[in-house]
Amino acid sequence: MTVCCLSITIKFINIKHKLTLRSLFILITLLGITHSTAICKTSPYDTSYIENRRNDLTLKAFGGYSFSKYILNQNGNHKALIYKSNNNSNVGIGFNYRILSMNFGIVTPFVNNDNTRLGKTKMYDLQTSFYFKKYVVDIFWQYYKGYYLENSDAVITLPASNNITIRQDLTTRTTGISVLRFFNQKRFSYKAAYVQTEYQKKSAGSVIIGLDIHQFSIHADSAIIPSNIIDHELFNYSRFNHSQVLCLSVNTGYVYTLVVNKHYFLTTALIGGIGSNITSLTDDVINIKDTKVNWQLNGGFRITTGYNSIKYFARLQYVNSLIKGATPIANSTQEFEIGQFKLMIGIRLGVKRNFIQEARDKLFHK
Repeated sequence: MTVCCLSITIKFINIKHKLTLRSLFILITLLGITHSTAICKTSPYDTSYIENRRNDLTLKAFGGYSFSKYILNQNGNHKALIYKSNNNSNVGIGFNYRILSMNFGIVTPFVNNDNTRLGKTKMYDLQTSFYFKKYVVDIFWQYYKGYYLENSDAVITLPASNNITIRQDLTTRTTGISVLRFFNQKRFSYKAAYVQTEYQKKSAGSVIIGLDIHQFSIHADSAIIPSNIIDHELFNYSRFNHSQVLCLSVNTGYVYTLVVNKHYFLTTALIGGIGSNITSLTDDVINIKDTKVNWQLNGGFRITTGYNSIKYFARLQYVNSLIKGATPIANSTQEFEIGQFKLMIGIRLGVKRNFIQEARDKLFHK
């Protein structure tokens, strides 16, 4: 039988947007409950390695920060342009119950106080994860507006008064789906490290294979490569203000959890892949669009450490993913990097009633 868990993460940072995220959230939740409740049954696994705690109500609190980078590079004697978001520290709360996992985060008060120097970044983040017996499916949408040029002093001739070039007009949107397949599901639990609906009692690991589909949209009011750049030949003088990327890649890697004294753990995951992309660079000023199919590389790294038991857990996590692809300009690349630090603590409470099943029965009048 198949085991499934639906995980939904929503972060609202500097929200002044008219998106109907509430409606989208409700729709995803209902679809997940309807689909997952029908197929979720207890699967056989080695109970000396994994203990199932999915029927508990898990309450958690977390804090951390995330960042986004957009990098333009070209082979030869060229210095890359490194655009970075102003790191957004956030705190939040969440819960897991049977198939459902939800996290809600907000900006940390009195911490993000460097907007004058680095500019203000607006961020929206919606992620949904489905945890099956052998697979993990991640669906996500991310929006960043407001970047600064991290290496301004090395690439700009006339830097701003604070020596940092700020691009409040630069916007990136990322939409994607990622599927991972595990091969040691009887002894290794991915959910123990990242969802806490299971408890890994002994060390174990697994080979991973996967498939990723991403779409990136980068837009600015003026040229993404500034006019006062030192290296005017970067991207062969192209001064596009919009980039659209659709990429597909296949991945492989390995994940391993080291368990010490049954409760302390260290989980590391490394994955890499290769594929292709369709990239379009558009200059709206002179109405020129250049499109080409190119190669694509991507990689990801996760490390998580902490404490896990039947009732309590705590974890410190770092996640980094990088996608690098060629563009229509000869010997040039665009890179998209996303990183996150997170500290989480939580408690599990035993619940006898199945509220998910009761809600489903009432929803469909059973």
